[in-house]
Amino acid sequence: MLPLLAGCIVVSARLAPDGSGTMTMHYRVAYDATEFLEKRRFTSSHVRVESVKITESLDAVVTLAFDDVAQLPTTPAFRDVRVVREREGDGERVTVIVPRVTAIALAGATPRRPGAPGPQITWYLPGRVREANHGAVVSGNLVTWSFSLDDYLAEPSIDLSVRYDTAADTS
Repeated sequence: MLPLLAGCIVVSARLAPDGSGTMTMHYRVAYDATEFLEKRRFTSSHVRVESVKITESLDAVVTLAFDDVAQLPTTPAFRDVRVVREREGDGERVTVIVPRVTAIALAGATPRRPGAPGPQITWYLPGRVREANHGAVVSGNLVTWSFSLDDYLAEPSIDLSVRYDTAADTS
């Protein structure tokens, strides 16, 4: 996942009650990236790439489906990411731990400006969001985290955590 976060990445994911879901990512790729290679980076026995598009300006859009959000790290692209999905009280919690981008990963990136946008991650959850960390914006079953690239790089990792009602809790 490190090269993905060398610039601005926008992630939108939808989680089903059973932990399966879909994800779409918009990000910049290296000049030598190909749709074939990006598809291979995001594929595993638990993750299926539905589409990959790389534009001439090196913007990529990848859409994938997963059978269990906790299995995202089975892909080469997410191998350094840790995802935990667990029952917590009368709801469920998903925690995603994303390691910091290293200077090596930034070597080929576009020079960054102070205050440049960093990751933006939005999750549509199967129940009402009860709490989310890092000052996330919450509305019903939607949670969005946004970071400047400087803020993201200042931490050893970004731990995103959200607790939400399970389907049984929303009646």
